[in-house]
Amino acid sequence: MNSNPENNRPNVLIVVMDAARARNFSCYGYERKTTPVIDEIASQGVLYEQCISSASWTLPSMSSLFTGLYGSQHGTNFRHQFLERDHATIAEVLSNEGYQTTLFATVEWVSKTFGLARGFEHATSYVGGVPWMRKIFKKTTKIEKLWRLGKWYLLGPKHGKYTYTVSQDVRRWFNTQYQKDKPYFAVMHFGDPHWPWFHHPQHSWIEGKRRPPRLYAPDGHKYMAGELELSEEDSQMMMDFYDGEISFLDHQMGKIFDMMKQGGYLDNTILIILADHGEQLTEHQLIGHGFSVYEDVLHVPFIVHHPEYFSGGERVKEAVQNVDVFPTLIELLNLDKEKIPNHMLGRSLLPEKVRANPRPFTVSERLAPSLKRFRRVVPHFDTTPMERHMRALREVNGNGPGYKLIWGSDGRHELFNLAEDLGENENLAERDPEKLQEMLDKLADWMATFEMADFGELETHIDEALTQRLQELGYL
Repeated sequence: MNSNPENNRPNVLIVVMDAARARNFSCYGYERKTTPVIDEIASQGVLYEQCISSASWTLPSMSSLFTGLYGSQHGTNFRHQFLERDHATIAEVLSNEGYQTTLFATVEWVSKTFGLARGFEHATSYVGGVPWMRKIFKKTTKIEKLWRLGKWYLLGPKHGKYTYTVSQDVRRWFNTQYQKDKPYFAVMHFGDPHWPWFHHPQHSWIEGKRRPPRLYAPDGHKYMAGELELSEEDSQMMMDFYDGEISFLDHQMGKIFDMMKQGGYLDNTILIILADHGEQLTEHQLIGHGFSVYEDVLHVPFIVHHPEYFSGGERVKEAVQNVDVFPTLIELLNLDKEKIPNHMLGRSLLPEKVRANPRPFTVSERLAPSLKRFRRVVPHFDTTPMERHMRALREVNGNGPGYKLIWGSDGRHELFNLAEDLGENENLAERDPEKLQEMLDKLADWMATFEMADFGELETHIDEALTQRLQELGYL
């Protein structure tokens, strides 16, 4: 049973994993077989070995994915927590083209509250108060918070961070709302493997006789402030839990894909699988994301499949970015680019075009960081060194990375030769000032190619339930 048989325009399905770094995926050479489902899709589609996210946390990264713009262009960050209507989104454009648009996002940032649900006819949110309690109590109460946390804690090992609920809602949407004579544009954003990490017994990488806890959540802010020490066993536990979350999500994604295959919903579908950003697990004395622009938070998995455009198990060594998705859809779906106001700097993802016209460098940004939780959890910790903007310009030489500049708005720049130092351990900024200046000039030239966004500060009003949820995830 083929979907949308009349016009034969391809469906588009984007699956986003939160805080999933490429180096822990078996299709990227990881020693553990963490992602058999994604591995199989990669063997039939196209895997991009060097996908570098445009940002190191969800809101600006997803804004870039949806608009094809870099953070300096769309202006979405912790100080401006809303994607402005000046920028068209994929969902808006495809909805106007007759696509059914639907969003399933378990992550709070990808919602109407922050402007990322714009253009979706159907948008499911998994955040908010407990409905039956809200009939009794108009505001969030401690009882409601304990109820929500308790349910999350008890069901997490089996259901993940609403991952199981998403699978049920996807099935329900296709069975009851999807019109088979129209193409669809669907986005699924999963909260796994974001911190905190559940132990999933059927997808466990924990070895030995130790009995793991149901939930492992070392406080990254306390660790970075020097108030939490992690032993070698603790660090291994963290990696085991993280890998287990990836394996759990991979398995759940497989179940969703099987359901969609059986219904014919993946026929003639451009399937895009990627992460919004990566994660640091004690590298550079950091835990989490949004604090740096090092490789572990930027190098993400990226696999695309379509029987005509992306097939054959190709592995593309040249660099790509999430800002390339929108321009590629414009090309493949024959959309009128002149009607889309966004000044996109992305390129085509078609393998032959990537190879014929490889980008010389990638750019990633961490603008206006959030330090609220630092100040709440470790109020005496001096956050001054972290109160800066950061941009990373990463050269691409041939089929691999070259030099990488990390620009700091406070003048503290870093320079690494990734070809010899992929772990970014040796800062060459003082040793090679000529190369540093060359990279700074490249970044300045790049920034001169577009108009910088300047929407001013806008801290989106969020209700108490959402505030508590973001606190539980370590953001506030």
